[in-house]
Amino acid sequence: MGVRIGTVPKRGPRSGRIPYLILFLILLVVFLPGNLRAEKRVALVIGNADYQHTTPLANPANDARAIAASLQKLNFEVVEAYDMDIDGLSEQLDRFSQKLQGADVGLFFYAGHGLSFGGNNYIVPVDAKLTSQFRLRRETIPIDEIMNEMAASARVSLLFLDACRNNPLAETLQRSIRTRTRNTSVNRGLSLMKPRGEESLIVFATEPGQVAEDGKGDHSPFTQALLNHIERPGIDIEVMLKAVQRDVKRATDNAQRPERWSKLESNFSFNPRSRDPVTTGTLRNASRPGADTIDRREEQIYWESVKDLGDVELIKAYLERYPDGKFVAIARVLVRRVENSTTRPTSGPSFDCDTSSGIVERTICGSFRLSQMDARMATLYFRVKGRLTKDEADDLLKEQRSWISTRNRCRNNAPCLEQAYQERLTRLDQWVKN
Repeated sequence: MGVRIGTVPKRGPRSGRIPYLILFLILLVVFLPGNLRAEKRVALVIGNADYQHTTPLANPANDARAIAASLQKLNFEVVEAYDMDIDGLSEQLDRFSQKLQGADVGLFFYAGHGLSFGGNNYIVPVDAKLTSQFRLRRETIPIDEIMNEMAASARVSLLFLDACRNNPLAETLQRSIRTRTRNTSVNRGLSLMKPRGEESLIVFATEPGQVAEDGKGDHSPFTQALLNHIERPGIDIEVMLKAVQRDVKRATDNAQRPERWSKLESNFSFNPRSRDPVTTGTLRNASRPGADTIDRREEQIYWESVKDLGDVELIKAYLERYPDGKFVAIARVLVRRVENSTTRPTSGPSFDCDTSSGIVERTICGSFRLSQMDARMATLYFRVKGRLTKDEADDLLKEQRSWISTRNRCRNNAPCLEQAYQERLTRLDQWVKN
């Protein structure tokens, strides 16, 4: 069959262009700016409870499972590990290290035994014996190594250590060292440890050298406080951690105070308000052009997360972060109002937390709820007093003194104090209505 002159033979489908299109799309994804891509979040969550050579712990496995479940809701790829011996723990850390490569956010959460030796902090696997310092090197994992790996691989590194629980293995190691006349001490709590690299944060369940509670319920006080706040929409991590600290202090009657060290420069939220798949929790980068201008949406989120907490320090933090912000005037009014309410004459029920040393006052000052109740009672007391005759005011004062004596019998029992305050507030409300 001849071919007509002036005609072009038919071609098949333009499949030759498809590989170029695929290549273009791949390059587009690879070189897309970080703040336009879905954020890669990776977490390793470990709960060690079933220790083979000391008394098992009650809550680390519960703590780790609950945290892992929350992180999965927050778009983290979670590696979970429970009751790990030294080989299993090393294997999970290797797996975590591989997944960290190129991550926007890396998170490590550990619940279980930890200790400090010679100023270095260690995670204790469930098969550790720790009968000598030489076993320490073979049977534990240095937290420094985990932190260094995260800082090298992820843009933002977050470590949460609920690892300061009462640890008999640390006592075993300390006895071994004493028999060898060594001066190096072993601490059941963890030592001070600062973040490595930029954009990193480390959070301890309690202060350095102190022991954290395992908890009487399903979770430790620290983990429970994290669970209370980690999924809150739009809250910045620094604000969230202050709320966590308040919850822990309240739950432990001020016996435990979480500690954190931060080198974060970008803002971060576990649960950004926008659920757009390309919106991330770390959109704000200080090196990005135009980052020195105020992002009004970010400011709005920050303000909404602190304005109703009743914490003057958080409001001051807003003023420091946004000195030319949209809500500066309101923030300054709130600060003045709170500060004025805490400097009333001591003839009423308010007092100065900075100078008060009694057990009742310390308990009230350490509890956000009790502090609010005391402030409200002070307001009501002075409002009632201003309406009374002299004789009526004397009666009110006698009643107030009698109530204070009753309140003080609660000592550091927070539920008892809350009940006492509630009864007094009800009585003062009756004075107002009358």
